[in-house]
Amino acid sequence: MNIPGISKIEYIEERFITLPKIYNPDTPISIDGANTVNWNVLGAFPGTVSMVSNEKESTSGQSFNIGVAGFVPKLNTPNRQLLTRLSQRKHVYRLTDITGQQYLIGNNEFFARLKYNTSNDPQPTGKRGYTFSISLTSPYDIVFLQ
Repeated sequence: MNIPGISKIEYIEERFITLPKIYNPDTPISIDGANTVNWNVLGAFPGTVSMVSNEKESTSGQSFNIGVAGFVPKLNTPNRQLLTRLSQRKHVYRLTDITGQQYLIGNNEFFARLKYNTSNDPQPTGKRGYTFSISLTSPYDIVFLQ
């Protein structure tokens, strides 16, 4: 499954959210009341971030590899500190696409991991900022939110 056009990414530390353990992949879930603090915004990414999910079958069962890739513009200390903190702690991510549909990446058992790299193109018109990826391997596919 490929979902292009992610327009917003939000995050919450796993310790602040209690989610259902079992999901029915065909039924959107509600997470209203599941968190004790507000979601934080990683950024608004109008149409430049996509999410992909690949199913994998093994002897231990079915699993899904979910990946999100994007770019945070501006090389600066606040962006670097935020990405470093996200990469060092367990988080759950809520993504919104350009149609307003929301998706949940991760739960209390299976946490999404963020990695980032500095991108400093030396050309005068080059891209400067941070490339990032969010990945998750889980027995659950992308979860649609109500």
